Amino acid sequence: MNHKLITIASLMVINTIDITTALFAGVAVRSCQGRRHKSSFCRLILRERCARCLHASNGLIEKNTAASIHQQLVIFRPPSRHTYGFVDDESNYDLPQLELGALIHHICETAEFEFVPVIQREHVEQRELHDVAVQGKIRSRVQKSSLKVQSLYWMNGNISLNVVAMAASKAILTHATLLINASYEFTQDEWNAADNFDDAKYQELLGTNVDVIDMTNANLGIQQKNSFLQRVAFLFHTRELPFITDLDDPIILHHVNESDIAGTIHYIHFGKRIAIGPAGTKGAPSQTLRRTHRGLLREYAIKNRMNEYDAGDFARSNISTAMEPEIGFLMANLALAGSHDSSGSIRFLDPCCGSGSLLLYSAALGATQLVGVDSNPSVWIGADAEFENHGHANPNFIEGDVFNPTKTIVLSTSDSFDAIVCDPPYNIGAPVFIDKKDSRPRNRFRDHNETNNISTTNEINNSDDVTQAILLLAGNVLVNRGRVVFFLPVKGKTQTPCAIKQYDDMLQSANLSLVFERKQQFTSTFSRWLVCLEKT
Repeated sequence: MNHKLITIASLMVINTIDITTALFAGVAVRSCQGRRHKSSFCRLILRERCARCLHASNGLIEKNTAASIHQQLVIFRPPSRHTYGFVDDESNYDLPQLELGALIHHICETAEFEFVPVIQREHVEQRELHDVAVQGKIRSRVQKSSLKVQSLYWMNGNISLNVVAMAASKAILTHATLLINASYEFTQDEWNAADNFDDAKYQELLGTNVDVIDMTNANLGIQQKNSFLQRVAFLFHTRELPFITDLDDPIILHHVNESDIAGTIHYIHFGKRIAIGPAGTKGAPSQTLRRTHRGLLREYAIKNRMNEYDAGDFARSNISTAMEPEIGFLMANLALAGSHDSSGSIRFLDPCCGSGSLLLYSAALGATQLVGVDSNPSVWIGADAEFENHGHANPNFIEGDVFNPTKTIVLSTSDSFDAIVCDPPYNIGAPVFIDKKDSRPRNRFRDHNETNNISTTNEINNSDDVTQAILLLAGNVLVNRGRVVFFLPVKGKTQTPCAIKQYDDMLQSANLSLVFERKQQFTSTFSRWLVCLEKT
């Protein structure tokens, strides 16, 4: 029989001469037509990642040997309650890849790589999520069903472990990165049959201090971990454990793919942990849509910040309306990724800073010179104490108006900042207008918003005015290759293409180019675009 192809993330091509070796080793090979060939041995898939085949993305099926080159695997965090609005359907959520990729290129501009799903699904159900942000039954139903967004990706390319580890340690949407040495797959029948116990092999596993990441169980307890290791011990009772005995921080990763063609397949990957993301854990990421409280997201959680200053004079409303940490860290990372100052000093501006939350998140990620501007100085009362509490230098808060930049030195000095991040439609009280009516939510940052009784467009600035002001500011104060990251709200059913496209002429005159944009859908008639621009 002419076996042609076995796929692991569609990366591997098997030469005819290697098939004999694979079959001799007891490896069952799946042909390109999806047929499975019976074998009493498990199916072993090893990736040969030598320099000559990195760009060709080829790998060979071989006998399990220590000489095999390793391959990096990334576990991305699934969508949370703050990011699932970016999921149009279950197959195109790429925000984590964009963030990690931006940070990798920030560290190593010449890096060439791609993220390839570990599992190539034959069919992905397309579930429209336009109303997932609506309170009540729709949100509850989506939470219960959970999104089937893929979290496991191979990194295919010429990139070092250190670069990926450095980037992953800052990427808020990255759970962890691993170095995989060997991968095995088992049918559901084989998995169910492994209910016996091989004490010698089990003790050998325990002796390696191996950790387990079970993608089917984010809350893996000690007893469940031991049961899993006992199953693995039986599956490998006639084989040597691959490569984990001599590794630091060894890992066994388990995940499942339910295929219409092949049925349920269990995958086991052996390797080591390289890095944990700032909101990651040693276990598997949660697959629910709950708010994440891990790592940095716990340390900077809004509810914790409110509790810290509840007894003082710090205005609770300033924090309660602040940007959620998960989105704030994402925006800061995307903006900081454009900084290429050789001195290591990163000058960061939020021209609509409010309580300074985005500056706080930026400081946590390494921004060193922070400037916040707002027309209402009362909004940052108590912010200095919060920065000191987290061990960061205090920002330079300045009263100013983004609509009158010439009256404020920091808003009118050319080439003075490496990055700008802001959420203008909310922090400065700008509404999204529909039929010339003010449709803004209540905004406690400005005293005249408390009554919410402004009825004419002449008295306030609409979102179009704000956007133009931000673009003009960015074109002036950003250094070459500096970035501006902000949200642009859109209300109405006609929301594509990206709303920033209507400002093409202004972007060109300001020497700003679009790096990327992604839509975050709240309801069928309201969304906002996350926009990242770079000065060229």
